Amino acid sequence: MYTFYQMKLEARTIYAKVQLERSKTKDYEWLKSRTVHVRGLAPEDRKGEALIRKLNKELEIIGGKVVAIINIPDFHKILELEIK
Repeated sequence: MYTFYQMKLEARTIYAKVQLERSKTKDYEWLKSRTVHVRGLAPEDRKGEALIRKLNKELEIIGGKVVAIINIPDFHKILELEIK
């Protein structure tokens, strides 16, 4: 059991090092691995400021931060409203 635990820790460490190495270049794969899609934001928080604060609070544990938020409305719902 202890051996499996040690292997898991070692794999986690190796994975973190690989991710750090990959993050030195900012190409499509780098961006893709750091993109989060969120649904259900509060209507009064259109800029996503509450989401940024919450994510930054979680990310500060590992030394990360939110770089940018792009708010894309749900066009399907907008079309439904326009039809009505």
